[in-house]
Amino acid sequence: MYKTKLFLNLYELSNMIQPKDPRSLLYEFGREVMLRFDLDCFYAEMPALKISIKIPEAMDCRKESFYEGKAVKIWLSGDADEYIKKSLEKVFEKLDSFLFYLLYQEVWKKLLESHEDIFILADEEGKVVEMNKRASEVFGLLDKIPEECKKDLCERNGRIYSIKWYDLGLFKAIVGRDVTQIEKERLFLKELKSILELINRTMRHDITNALTSSIAFLEIFEDTKNPNLLKNVRKSLDRCLDIIKNMRAFEESIRKGEIKALDVVEVVRSVLKNFEFNIEVLVEDECKVIADEGLYTVIENIVQNAIQHSNTDKITIKIKKINDVCEISIADYGKGIPDEIKEKIFEEGFSYGEKAQSGWGLFVVKQLVHRYHGEVFVEDNIPRGAKFVIRLKCV
Repeated sequence: MYKTKLFLNLYELSNMIQPKDPRSLLYEFGREVMLRFDLDCFYAEMPALKISIKIPEAMDCRKESFYEGKAVKIWLSGDADEYIKKSLEKVFEKLDSFLFYLLYQEVWKKLLESHEDIFILADEEGKVVEMNKRASEVFGLLDKIPEECKKDLCERNGRIYSIKWYDLGLFKAIVGRDVTQIEKERLFLKELKSILELINRTMRHDITNALTSSIAFLEIFEDTKNPNLLKNVRKSLDRCLDIIKNMRAFEESIRKGEIKALDVVEVVRSVLKNFEFNIEVLVEDECKVIADEGLYTVIENIVQNAIQHSNTDKITIKIKKINDVCEISIADYGKGIPDEIKEKIFEEGFSYGEKAQSGWGLFVVKQLVHRYHGEVFVEDNIPRGAKFVIRLKCV
């Protein structure tokens, strides 16, 4: 009879171990243990959750019978014999296993809630079952997995997330990590590689033009012995040095990712000092634009293109401000550009006419202007010739 009653009490205690918060479970369990086995004191601790239960509050039985599991420690005090206390160990083991499971869930939940990554749990049909705090912040409350999460990269509210799917049988877990900065750096390195190639080819193009001019002046000097031609040679060589200097500064700004404020009038006048040509500069407005040292190459290439290919005797550069945009127009009075090639002249490698060269200069112009989020195009000049128009955002 004694053992039967003991077995029933232990059985009923075991059945009490049901899902609920650990503190309530321990308190109810301890109270029942004391009632069923006529104990004086019950004390339990869950160190991981900083939980302690003492029944009654006034007593401390931590010097009495002791059980230690993975999740819980239990002390008992009272008249129960050693057989009862030994028999209770089986129930304590079950309680400990269950509390350890609850502890695992609690820790895992806190980990997911505090984690910076997105965690979403969905069923086989894509219906959202659970999501952590970060996922709620990014997507709000969800019923189904968003379409953008079905790709490797997901963009939301200006941020970029890498998406990984994990098959968990009846459920699927979606983990999203903020890779905005990584993606920006990847795109920056891609742009840097492209721009450095551009710088290399630009230097070859512009320096070749300057050296070609120097050689031409020297050849004429050999025939005429005109000392003024040597001044032109010197200017062409100085131009080579300026190109290298500007490209070095341009490369440095690209590596730093710097786009800064530049005075357009200063840039234009700095470039024009290298040209012995009838170039008129009309400044309607002072403009500062968002650009870098590549702007020198833009002006240089368009002016050089007009001198070499248009058969003009004059170039007019006009600088004016239209709302928050600075417009730089570079007009020649030569033979003009046929309508059918106006859209093609900015293409890489496109060349036209008897004096056609690499077809690289105007391609560089377009790439650099686009880097500054501006636009460049060509139109007919009135009464004759061509006009290149550059529009850049003012500071």
